[in-house]
Amino acid sequence: MRKYQSLLNSLEKYDSFLLTTHVNPDGDAVGSLLGLKYILQSYADEIDLVVEDSVPEYLSFLSGTEDIYLSDELANTERKTDYDLVFVVDCGDLERIGKVADLIPEGNKIINIDHHDDNQEYGSYNYVDSTVSSAGELVYDLAVELGANFKKDFGMAIAAAIITDTGNFKFSNTTPKAHRIIADMLELGIDTKRIIKEVYQRESYGGLKLKGKVLSDLKLAGDRNIAWASVSQQDLDLFEVDWEDTEGLVNSIRGVKGVEVGVLFKEVAEEKIRVSFRSNEYFAVNEFAHQFEGGGHPRAAGCTVMAPLAEAEERVISKLESELGVKNQ
Repeated sequence: MRKYQSLLNSLEKYDSFLLTTHVNPDGDAVGSLLGLKYILQSYADEIDLVVEDSVPEYLSFLSGTEDIYLSDELANTERKTDYDLVFVVDCGDLERIGKVADLIPEGNKIINIDHHDDNQEYGSYNYVDSTVSSAGELVYDLAVELGANFKKDFGMAIAAAIITDTGNFKFSNTTPKAHRIIADMLELGIDTKRIIKEVYQRESYGGLKLKGKVLSDLKLAGDRNIAWASVSQQDLDLFEVDWEDTEGLVNSIRGVKGVEVGVLFKEVAEEKIRVSFRSNEYFAVNEFAHQFEGGGHPRAAGCTVMAPLAEAEERVISKLESELGVKNQ
């Protein structure tokens, strides 16, 4: 039996779909949403892509991003929201879609397509596989089962999903299959060079200055196996930048020699701190993030701490020191 057979049966019955993903959408989230829309268009009269937070500017080169609604924007339109099916991609916990949840009537069928190993399997149908590189890879598999006629826009979306979630093929989730899918997309004529340039090689002057300031304040903790730094609202104002300019910074922090876990604190509001975790070899940061009602992957995870920045730093780092100390005993 084909993996998506139950879903394929449902697609024939319904014609109104909502597609969404987690707050703070990244390349895999956006690429998966766009790829999914391309292959579902022949099944539905209405497909809305809705997210809580804006699509990052560095992904705006992808065709279709201009058609993604913010949840607040959709509420101010006359579009109907009594969707037949809801697709949630790249999201381990339904709570992480934020205010988009308000658009889902109780009892709606939810299609959960994800690759996080801590996924809560909240869907009516759960297509969860933590061995794949990205949610985009699962969307590609669905397209194959549907017999979809791949187009260049689909290829760019799926390639962006895989390239960003594998860190341009540097992370441990890079698989032979991921490379084979990119090869298939290259045969469509996609421009991987453009994806890499837009995502990894465009830095604003203020963004570079911000990163220099943050890295100059880098701290070590534990047995020097934790590196961490923070970005405040004041920092953003000083360099006239926004949160997109911190993209990838936590990976630089993780790259310090001898460090197992890199941590970046972001003061998105006065008492709302988003925390990003990255680990190198053995520490499961998704399990650690669960203690702060977060989640993610073993080597890349995050959470939100509702506290002032200094308090969030102290709570997270002291707990991390304790747990890493036990791991090293």
